[in-house]
Amino acid sequence: MCGNNQGLGIKLIALLNELDGGDMSTGSLTLTGTLDVAGVSTLAGGVPSIVGSDNSLAITGQAQTTTVNGGAVAIAGAASIAGATGNGGEVTVAGGASGSTNGNGGLIATYGGDGTGTGSGGTANLYAGASGSGATGSGGAVGVTGGDAASTNGTGGPAVVAGGEATGTGSGGAATLTAGACEGAGGTAGSVTIDCGAANGGTVGAINIGSAAANKLGFHGATAVVRADHIADASGDDATAVNAILVVLENLGLVASS
Repeated sequence: MCGNNQGLGIKLIALLNELDGGDMSTGSLTLTGTLDVAGVSTLAGGVPSIVGSDNSLAITGQAQTTTVNGGAVAIAGAASIAGATGNGGEVTVAGGASGSTNGNGGLIATYGGDGTGTGSGGTANLYAGASGSGATGSGGAVGVTGGDAASTNGTGGPAVVAGGEATGTGSGGAATLTAGACEGAGGTAGSVTIDCGAANGGTVGAINIGSAAANKLGFHGATAVVRADHIADASGDDATAVNAILVVLENLGLVASS
């Protein structure tokens, strides 16, 4: 039986249909082993699919009650055939579309698991694929993009990268945007670009750094400082005002300290 999982899968599906009067929407099947239905071409026009009820569909790794880690859940696109020119299979995770009037589309959430006691919460990583070994191809891109507005005069969705909130005397989580390092001589490390959206005939957007005077800023590795106090207007050859401005620039790290 283990060598004929495809036939077993088809037989189980037929059995569910028979038990449920030809309708699988309310049938159920519990498996404690492994069922491989790869290659079944009779499901959903050649694409095997698992559909939940009207409420939800959950795919969960096996929980553990000892020091053993909880079971992992892996969803991976199939690799292309060795030596072929085809691409590896894609994995698409999409929130459900709304079919009702003024309904919201479904949410896509990627969370690390909650920790207990002194344990840390699980990490949620989003990685693009590496290029082939020895190849000249580039690593895959990771995009975080707010949704486009499809309605008249609609506002585009925001793209937010935020560290988690702290409790008690703890520090809030850092939000870091870092370009990739280069490996080996001759390469150039990646650049970080912060820009506002194209105006396309409208009003040019703004780039804001710091939302209040108490926010600390620092450049080129300098210790971040709050906004400097007002410097009195210079009159004539006022070296005092010039020196005060230089101190501000030095504190920010924009010019080297004298």
